[in-house]
Formats: sequence, C-alpha cells, structure tokens
Amino acid sequence: MIILRGLFRKNQCTRSGVTVNSDSLSYSEKHIGNYPGCAETTFAIVADAMGLQNADVFSAVIALSGGIAGLGTGSCGAIAGAATAIGLMAKVSPDDLKCNPKLQDEIFRRTALVAEAFENKYGGLSCLDVQTKLYGRSFDLRTTEGRREFDNNEKKCAEVCNNAASWAIEVIRECHTG
Repeated sequence: MIILRGLFRKNQCTRSGVTVNSDSLSYSEKHIGNYPGCAETTFAIVADAMGLQNADVFSAVIALSGGIAGLGTGSCGAIAGAATAIGLMAKVSPDDLKCNPKLQDEIFRRTALVAEAFENKYGGLSCLDVQTKLYGRSFDLRTTEGRREFDNNEKKCAEVCNNAASWAIEVIRECHTG
C-alpha cells in the first residue's frame, strides 16, 4: 500500500513551470525587512501564507542564509527557505518515507519546479550566482566590509525572497487544491 498521507494531497502537480503569485505579496509585506537573512524571510512568507507555525524550523533555516552561513557558495537562502517550506508542507514522517521511499521523489519533483524557475530567473541556485546576476558582483558576507557593502545594496534580494516564496506557495497550493 502506498502511503500518501501528507504530501499535500494525492494530486501529482504536473505543471511544467510556475509563475509569481501576486497573492503572496500581502504575506511578503509582513516579512520583508523584518529578518536579516533570505532563508528565514522566504520561509516566513511561505509559512504565513500556508498557516504554518514552526519556530524550530524557522530557527534552523537561519543558518542557510547567504549561501549557507554567508559563505555564498551554497544555495541561495531564498531557494533553501522555499524548499524547506515545500518539504515541511508535504508532512512525510520518517515511517512514511521508510515504507515508501518514492515519497522523496515527489518532494524532489515539486521542489525542482521552484528551483528551475529560480535558476531561469537568476542564472543559478547559489548565493554567489544570484548576487552576480543582481549586482554584477558578489559580496563576502562573512566580513564587516562585505556585509556593509551588501547591506547598502540588498533591496534587490527582497525581490528574490518574494519570487521564491511565490513559486513555493503556488506549487503547494496547486498540490493542495488540484
């Protein structure tokens, strides 16, 4: 027997792409600028839109901001926060995954829809890719000087958070309602 508990619902969410959802703008207005990092901002937008309340996960995603702890070489925190929210909304338990490892494939597929839209818009998934696309250069977020330079330019990253959250919300909602 295939366990489909969680995983949004049984819908397979077969869309080939996602678009920015204007509904998420009201959620993003509450969160953009309230937190210092892209991962927690994006996660907070999606969590608010989906009615999630999970302080432990919010705390965990903080370390993912800035391409993993400001290193830049890891995934942009916005896509990491969006992926975290998609996985959390799937509500797959360890027992579910043990009984049906294919549940991971479905979460991967759904997350890939958002990752592909992100990559198409920003030229890559890493924080450095996004910074280079937006600012024509990257910043060392681990140094005082690099952080100060970035802070003077970070408004464009609010759009990145909003887009990643919008795409995640669209995928989640489509899976819930379709």
